[in-house]
Amino acid sequence: MPDGGGGGGGGDTVEPGTFMTWGTDVNVRAEPSLDAAVVAVLPGPTWVTVSCQTRGDTVSTADHVNDAWAYVPALGGYLSNIFIDDPAAWLPGVDEC
Repeated sequence: MPDGGGGGGGGDTVEPGTFMTWGTDVNVRAEPSLDAAVVAVLPGPTWVTVSCQTRGDTVSTADHVNDAWAYVPALGGYLSNIFIDDPAAWLPGVDEC
C-alpha cells in the first residue's frame, strides 16, 4: 500500500463518509497543516465521519506518505488521511472541500 490508509475493515455497516482511524494519540488540527493548532487528540482507533477532504501538508508515518486531509466536523478540525483505515489515499465517496 503506497499511500494513505491502513487497510480495509470487516463488513460493518456504517454511514457514508464514516471511517475507522488507526494509530494512537493522533492529532486533529485546525487546518490541514502540521503547524496548525491541535483541536483534538484521538487516543486510539475511533469512528469518524468525514464531510470533505483537501490537500495540505504531507504526512509520513509507518512507511506511508499522504498529503490528503479529512475534515471531521464533530472534532472541529482536520485529520491526515494517512490515519484513516482505508487503502485509498483519497477517500472514496468524500467530496473535496
